Amino acid sequence: MLRRRVSRLPLRSPGNSGNPMAMPIHRHHFPGSLLLALLLLGGTAGAADGTHVPAPLNLEADLRDGRLQLSLLIDRYLFRHWTGIDVRTLPELGDEEYEERCEEVGRFLAIHAPVAIDAIDVRPVIEDLAYLEGTQDTDFLEFAEVVAHYGAPGEPGTIEFVWSRYDTEDDYPLEAAFLVFSSPEDYRVLQLRGDSPAAEWRRPGSRPTLDPEAVPPGVPAPQGALPVLSALLALLGLVGGARRRRAGRRGAPALVLAALLGAGLTSSVLVVPFRWPGEARVELPPPEDARALFETLHRNIYRAFDYDDEGAVYDALSRSLAPELIDDVYAEIYRSLRMKLEYSEDATCTIRSVRTLDASPEMAGAPIEPAFDVVARWEVIGTVRHWGHGHWRTNRYQARYRVRWSEADGWRIGGVEVLEQERLDDGREVAL
Repeated sequence: MLRRRVSRLPLRSPGNSGNPMAMPIHRHHFPGSLLLALLLLGGTAGAADGTHVPAPLNLEADLRDGRLQLSLLIDRYLFRHWTGIDVRTLPELGDEEYEERCEEVGRFLAIHAPVAIDAIDVRPVIEDLAYLEGTQDTDFLEFAEVVAHYGAPGEPGTIEFVWSRYDTEDDYPLEAAFLVFSSPEDYRVLQLRGDSPAAEWRRPGSRPTLDPEAVPPGVPAPQGALPVLSALLALLGLVGGARRRRAGRRGAPALVLAALLGAGLTSSVLVVPFRWPGEARVELPPPEDARALFETLHRNIYRAFDYDDEGAVYDALSRSLAPELIDDVYAEIYRSLRMKLEYSEDATCTIRSVRTLDASPEMAGAPIEPAFDVVARWEVIGTVRHWGHGHWRTNRYQARYRVRWSEADGWRIGGVEVLEQERLDDGREVAL
């Protein structure tokens, strides 16, 4: 359940008493790395007493446990200019109105701060929207705080961040926005500017990401070529010479010779290419690229179930599946995640990790359609909560997938045959 909060920013100068890093402002502690970034990067020098005022826009992204959390701290007036929402009114709203404000913020982020994980745009889920009161330490500036998360099962290779709004309510544009990114194995600060609004984080050692909608199959050149004019002249010469000979007329050899000479001289004119029977009609990606495309599409299937809204689930699935598969896959995975058959209607499962064990593309030797098969083995690790307690759940699967290209959608999974599935954990109860 989303909550409306009124809090104070826990920012103090180094000379003040207290530990600002330890001061809670809500159920999540405001990340210490962002506080540090505000002081080192985004802070505006404050009064003579050494206080630091946060910049009007501050961004932090944290990747761990199968999801990406994005935290935003935005000056109240700037937030109202961009979204039309006055965060001071949030505590007075009913639940339904508050949910509507969160949806508006989600749409704003999807348009002006899109996040692409492994080249697939991911819709944000708003966890928290709050009004933060100003204090003497922040020169009494007020802020809106937004916390959103994005499903990131497995180990994403790349994450692209975009921030497109640099206009302000007083017509003085923002020069840049700094995004502090952290994960268990990495930490860095990304800079976003009006002339360069996108920045990418790449997992150390990962290969470049392939966008399933931007890597079309090639079209190999036909191996056959027919010189139409040359063949026509040769045919006319042979037919004409044969008729003259049957009629007993002279000059038949000369006519045939002239026609063949003309055919040779025009052999490069009006040449029509053609394909021999069994010749390849499309050029598929190399096996390593085919595997990368499949893994991106496959992981995104599980990312879709990070959403509660059915429309958002279908939208996410549409980025991985051909239209005719979406309904069946939605029903099958939803039933599996909810554990309706094994547990109860109230049981829920949260995906923690999707780990590919093996993915072997099977490419036709002379493909005639833009499609290939992949035999894949993978593990899904999640937590199941029901009846007041929880379990860790690990399932292993093997399946054959059909991946195909369409001009309208790009590469999509167009068929699936489950070959094997097994449960690896013992189902013992754990504290979650």
